[in-house]
Amino acid sequence: MGYHRASVRQILKFMNEHITALNLVLNAVQPKFSSLLRRVSKILKSANLFHHASAIQILKFHERVISALKFELSDKRSQILVVNS
Repeated sequence: MGYHRASVRQILKFMNEHITALNLVLNAVQPKFSSLLRRVSKILKSANLFHHASAIQILKFHERVISALKFELSDKRSQILVVNS
């Protein structure tokens, strides 16, 4: 059994897609997140362009964004469940 080592570029691409997917779900629940999506996209693009930022810093930033979006989504889901009860 062999391992496929993913490059940092592949990991960042996956994380960007993950963030985009979470934002799309949140936008369906709460439209104001479209402005958040635009801001996050700009930050991610600029973070990926900086040569002085280490790959570890960029990956940690992506992880924090994903965690924040998941938290917002779980909060919105619980609000929807309460309203629909």
